Amino acid sequence: MQLLDLYAENETLRMKYKDAYIKAKSIQKDILEISNKEKEKSDRAEYLKYVIEEIEKTSPKPNELKELSEKKNALIQRETFDSAVKKAVEMLGGDSEQTGVSTRLKVALESIENVKNSIPNGEKITERLSQILIDCDDIYSELLHIYTNAGDEEEINDIDSIEERMFSIERLCKKYGPDENSVILTLKKAKDELEELNGLAYSLEKLASEYNKAKEELSEFAKELSHSRKTAGDELCNKVREALEFLDMSGVTFYANFEEIKNNKGSTFYTSDGTEKIEFLISANVGEEPKPLAKFASGGELSRIILAIKSVLNEKEGTGTLIFDEVDTGVSGKTSYKVGVKLLSASTSSQVFCVTHSAQIASLADSHLKVSKSSYGGRSFTDVTELSREQRTREIARIMGGDIISKTLTDSAKELIANADILKSQIKKEGNIE
Repeated sequence: MQLLDLYAENETLRMKYKDAYIKAKSIQKDILEISNKEKEKSDRAEYLKYVIEEIEKTSPKPNELKELSEKKNALIQRETFDSAVKKAVEMLGGDSEQTGVSTRLKVALESIENVKNSIPNGEKITERLSQILIDCDDIYSELLHIYTNAGDEEEINDIDSIEERMFSIERLCKKYGPDENSVILTLKKAKDELEELNGLAYSLEKLASEYNKAKEELSEFAKELSHSRKTAGDELCNKVREALEFLDMSGVTFYANFEEIKNNKGSTFYTSDGTEKIEFLISANVGEEPKPLAKFASGGELSRIILAIKSVLNEKEGTGTLIFDEVDTGVSGKTSYKVGVKLLSASTSSQVFCVTHSAQIASLADSHLKVSKSSYGGRSFTDVTELSREQRTREIARIMGGDIISKTLTDSAKELIANADILKSQIKKEGNIE
């Protein structure tokens, strides 16, 4: 798939498809979440209504418990005060059950006045008793005034209602808070969520409309991408077949197989890369069933296929550097030369590195590097040496015949290099070597 997109220059189209895919998947996810909420909506809505009703029934205010507690304590203190004053008034003035101090003092004064001349210090006792009665009446009048103007007795009875409200708020705090502010926040959240639940149907309808539009856009990009890939696939495979025929693989079958991906309902399934599975199929011999390129086993043929594909891609848009490792594996001398020609062709637009044991391929190189291994002091070393023309001639001869280099091998190596020079000159002059 990436191979076809690279050949078809689909980068912009792929990005458009990818953006449309992400958008559609995001909306689809939102729809799924809201649909799940919709299923739970009834029970959840009933619970939220219960919470709202319970809290609003009491309607606690911020920091209300503290204010109620202070008011309760003030009323308790006042109740104690009123009780003490009332008792003092009753003791001084009397009530329906007993005679007050003031009345008794009057009786005592009247009794003493009748006999004050008959008892020692009677006059002084009478005066003192008279003063006590005056003070007692004054105190009684003052306390009675205080008691009468102390306030409404119903306010004292508010303690019960205050305690009831405090109990209601504390009960809410145990369920929804640790405090009144938390309870108030719970109320707000419950109202917001209930409003959201009530709007789910509208949101779902709106998202469904958005998803349909996004799906249409995604489908259009998928069709464009598929068409581009199929067109590129035909062109790429034709060129690869031509390259393979040049590399002595005549009669080869090579094509891109497109298989539309379906979901379990039989509808088109969209992936992040498109709606198709793409696989390159190949048959190296006439009459053989094409098999996936990934499962192609023949080493020599596979090397040429890879070379052909890379060469075609390189013609389409030059690659900075191409690297081939033993691309000559399993090929004959004649075919090996053609592999070298194909590599030389690729080098006109890219830098080509090739690891080879083929004299034909090595002779076509612009620069020949010899890789050798050695050991010293218990360690292994790899040396890379760029060869001069004379060294190159000897190395190509060695590749052809082994360590014993005869004049015949040397002449053959010189001939290979000379023919390669002619071919390179032809490239510069005509720009075509195949």
